Amino acid sequence: MSAAGHIRGVEEARNEATRSLPAARQAAHDASGGHAASQTLLQRFFAFLGRELSYVFSAVGGGTNFIGYSILAAIVALVVWLIVRVVRARSVTGAAPTASAATSSPTFEQARSHARRLAASDAREGLRVLYAALLAEVGRRQGWRAIPGRSNWTFVRRLGPASSEGGALAECTRLFESRVYGTLAASETDVERVDELADVVLA
Repeated sequence: MSAAGHIRGVEEARNEATRSLPAARQAAHDASGGHAASQTLLQRFFAFLGRELSYVFSAVGGGTNFIGYSILAAIVALVVWLIVRVVRARSVTGAAPTASAATSSPTFEQARSHARRLAASDAREGLRVLYAALLAEVGRRQGWRAIPGRSNWTFVRRLGPASSEGGALAECTRLFESRVYGTLAASETDVERVDELADVVLA
């Protein structure tokens, strides 16, 4: 077959496909029951995309199908990009603390009251609760970000050991490490002392 005959054959096939599209779309509509209203937005989008692509491929023939495939590739890339953006946005939103979670965290004064109640029955745990709350409050007031692995003495150095706040925190840290991490037994007096020093640290 000559080149001209081949081109005419392609044109006839393309025209036949174009003439068949309305009937095919109507048949698909009838088969689905015509319940377009029940489709989700994503389903409608892909239905629209399929219709548009059918027009694209029916309008091009022979070697020009490359144009249709290029358009299809661009559309698919755009859809994938949009999906990735949505997934990332949801993951970031899910990672952010909610208002209820933020309000459920105990304040320094709440932790302080809890530590005082623990002092008589479990001084070690009371000291741990009070000291941890003190460090958290210092960091919040100073606007310091939490750094994994940071030593308790980092807070003392950043406040300045020579300052009254830094000196008070240094004494709290020594009490905490010797009673909670060390071998010395914690007492109610230790909790009371850290409670007094907390007012100096947060002055």
